[in-house]
Amino acid sequence: MILKQLIYILSLLFTFNSFCLSQEPSSTKKTPSHERLEQLQQDDDFLKLMDKMKVVEERMSQNKRYNCIKAFGHAGFCNCLIDELPVGLSFKDYIIIVTSTKEELGYDKLSKDDKKMVDKVITARDLCVHKFNREGKPE
Repeated sequence: MILKQLIYILSLLFTFNSFCLSQEPSSTKKTPSHERLEQLQQDDDFLKLMDKMKVVEERMSQNKRYNCIKAFGHAGFCNCLIDELPVGLSFKDYIIIVTSTKEELGYDKLSKDDKKMVDKVITARDLCVHKFNREGKPE
């Protein structure tokens, strides 16, 4: 989720930057300046980075989904879980969080962000468990 938000924000910045550059006076558009060529190269590098980030996010998601289905054998539940869990969280981390008490996790000593992540994981698990009944059909 965080990676998706970062990609979205970076895409907005790229779009805004491209728009601003396209608003240059026509006299500067005839011959690209060194700065303009450098900016185009940076834009190209940025797009390549975005593509790499999307690939990494997809691989992480596929790996989590595979491990979830291997553990639970329920594609619907796992799809729900993968959609709801924080992007950077591994399936192993998920298992540790949901099978430990807050005391075992040292919840009181965690940073504010880590507490939010633990809470998000527990909320995601509860949401997905309630979404599917024992027969595996959405409620």
